[in-house]
Amino acid sequence: SRALAARAANMHGAFLLSELAKAGFTPAYGFPADVVTFDYIGGWNRGSETGVRDAYLGRGGASRTLDVALREYAPGADIVINSLVYTSEGIRPAWSAQASASHLEDLRQLYKCDACGKPHLVRDLPQACDCGAAIQKSGARKTLRPVGFIGRSEPHIGYELLRSCEFRMPEISASAVTLREIAADPAFRLRATAKGQVISLGSGEGDAGYSICLICGRAVSEEPSGGLGLGPLPQAMRGHRPLVTGPRDTVVSGRCLGGEGTQRIQRHVHLLHDRATDVFELQMPQGVSQGSAFAFSAGLRESLAAWLGVQTDELGIATGVSKGADQTRRSSACVYDRAAGGAGLSLRLGEEGRLAALIPDVVEQLACPEGCTQGWLHWAKALCKLDLMAVNA
Repeated sequence: SRALAARAANMHGAFLLSELAKAGFTPAYGFPADVVTFDYIGGWNRGSETGVRDAYLGRGGASRTLDVALREYAPGADIVINSLVYTSEGIRPAWSAQASASHLEDLRQLYKCDACGKPHLVRDLPQACDCGAAIQKSGARKTLRPVGFIGRSEPHIGYELLRSCEFRMPEISASAVTLREIAADPAFRLRATAKGQVISLGSGEGDAGYSICLICGRAVSEEPSGGLGLGPLPQAMRGHRPLVTGPRDTVVSGRCLGGEGTQRIQRHVHLLHDRATDVFELQMPQGVSQGSAFAFSAGLRESLAAWLGVQTDELGIATGVSKGADQTRRSSACVYDRAAGGAGLSLRLGEEGRLAALIPDVVEQLACPEGCTQGWLHWAKALCKLDLMAVNA
């Protein structure tokens, strides 16, 4: 009954349009969605059932969209707020009254098909992908979509060594449609879809995920196990103090019950944000590097934003690995709409002749003013071939 009451209270205070947009029922463009907060709870409110101080929690604390928060608010990272340095120490547990309405941690399996590149984000992995290729469950990653981040340690003013997480390229999928060749040069293929998928992961310092206590929310980066089981439990999780306290029976002698054993600690969990949106993908010829493809994505985003008259931060860019028509390894340059559900911006690149019209501006933007040719020669050849589209269009 307490869980149902908390769920009802959470749903009563939710922003209706945001909830409908996140569920894909209404367009999300222009509405806040997938925004999470970092909350400092360094203190106790004994009148609260959760033991969380209300001064910061849910009242205008630091907030970011979840895809950005996975890096800036990641457990172990330092955050500067009002000239003070706070440390993120975990995620908000789902049983909190201000957490997700389901009150269940959103644990799912993420697997990317080696044959077609389609990601599967499900609770139970299927035996085979839609393309018919068998799924190797050993390659799946356990994921969790966090509802917020929490820190309890006292803030400080030591700016010298701020800890942060490295940027991780989001995984892009436009597999809902088939790549088609460009008539001017079949070495290039493209596709644009309104049913694209963008997946951002937070995998910790060792890129091996986090050890997460489902009772109090404390999270610590895991070390790579080298394929030999789960590996040892991080020392910081053994007998740890509770980050957020729940019912009295979850604390024993000031220690969280989750730290007394491994049954309530999830191992090697990757924090996740996924969204359906519009995606444009341009598959490059064989030999084009990921770095060159990323540079092209950046130039293409600038040109598209200028032509549409929108801000560049409304569009995201990424690169990925794909397979060409001859099944060779290729690099793909991707541009996608940052708005959940899509705003139709990147889809314009799939229009007949649109990419050809933008290519000259992209080439001009990527030209080095110092005449530098380091690492550029092989990429310049690819761009020159693509520029033939503008001549033949």
